Amino acid sequence: MKKQGFTLVEMIVVMGIIALLSMMSVAGYMSYRKSALADLAADDFKSQVDELRSQVLYGKFGEDGPKCVGFSIGNGEVKIFEESFSDRKIWEGDGFVSGECGLDKTYKEGFVFDQNVRILKSEPENFEVKFLPPDGESDGEKSLKVILQYGPEEDERYQSEVTLNFN
Repeated sequence: MKKQGFTLVEMIVVMGIIALLSMMSVAGYMSYRKSALADLAADDFKSQVDELRSQVLYGKFGEDGPKCVGFSIGNGEVKIFEESFSDRKIWEGDGFVSGECGLDKTYKEGFVFDQNVRILKSEPENFEVKFLPPDGESDGEKSLKVILQYGPEEDERYQSEVTLNFN
């Protein structure tokens, strides 16, 4: 008599192979996802810096006129600040120099990241830059390197590096 269908052992072996392949694909997907989210956080960091500069270029005005806008990094935190801008021109040697930012620094909420993203390292460790009206010229440190980490564990696969130059 010829048997039809599969035996119980054959079914269990096939189900085991399918389970093994599923586990491997889910682990690979999760690793890819964390890496992609770290890259997305780096792009988001650059976008938020560009937004600050754009606020100065295209008019960040308060009740008392134009504002200088900037950010600082220290202890793994990013803080955004504003300062009033004195637009009077001052004669220095061979020409006029535009105004300066004031001392009335007002801090605002820092950059917004995914809850699992943190600043692992920045060079320099304590950094500050502000953008001056009317052309968004930067005042402060001229370059910044930040390493963003996705997730609580320190793993190079889930890190993304951002390098910004403020010239």
